[in-house]
Amino acid sequence: MLMIQGYPPVCQYRPAARAQALVFGALCLLGVSAGAQNLLQNGDFELPAHGSVTNWTVGYLHGGPDDWEIKDHSRGGARRSTTYYGAYFRVVSQKLAHAYFTQTVSNLTAGHTYNFVGHMREDWWKSASDALRDKYLVYIELIGGQGTPLECGDGRSSVVATNDLTESDGSYNADIDPPYTYATYPWRPFYAQQTPDSAGKIEVRLHYNKKAFTTYDKPWISAAAFDDCSLTP
Repeated sequence: MLMIQGYPPVCQYRPAARAQALVFGALCLLGVSAGAQNLLQNGDFELPAHGSVTNWTVGYLHGGPDDWEIKDHSRGGARRSTTYYGAYFRVVSQKLAHAYFTQTVSNLTAGHTYNFVGHMREDWWKSASDALRDKYLVYIELIGGQGTPLECGDGRSSVVATNDLTESDGSYNADIDPPYTYATYPWRPFYAQQTPDSAGKIEVRLHYNKKAFTTYDKPWISAAAFDDCSLTP
């Protein structure tokens, strides 16, 4: 199982941070080079996320553990096939809920820019013209030294990862709504760049924000998955 954090202080990016996500036209420069060191532990979610190795945990910004049927690595969240694993959220509550998988990378070089790529998808998706963003938001946030300051004023800033109008297999697919930061039904890669905060750390958060009440039949079709995440120098 993924380790479960207690209720952390609410410390989120401001809504304007979404507009500060990287412009998709520049993201072709951020591909991970072959053999680049992945600074994230268990970035493909194949291993159980517990033990002595720094790993993913789950945090809550609204609600708590009982709002989620699944909040762990799962074969249902795998990008390649059900013989693998991915990170998986499936909400059980009809009420508002916001959880995220999180991992913090430490001992980073001050002022250096690190590249992130991660893949994600969501189940309850129709099209870019009817994206259901009033119901729930699935996105990836990197917290560090640049971007929009966090509301809690702890000196850190946020950027949100952006898609480059492609699916995870490399095919072009423009059926995604601006600002290109939220998951769609097809698996897509999302990219970002971040610098370390003053303590030499970058925190990666994989978010699921259920922002509206729903009827009883909607939670089970509203799963979200994340897979193959990397942070490289």
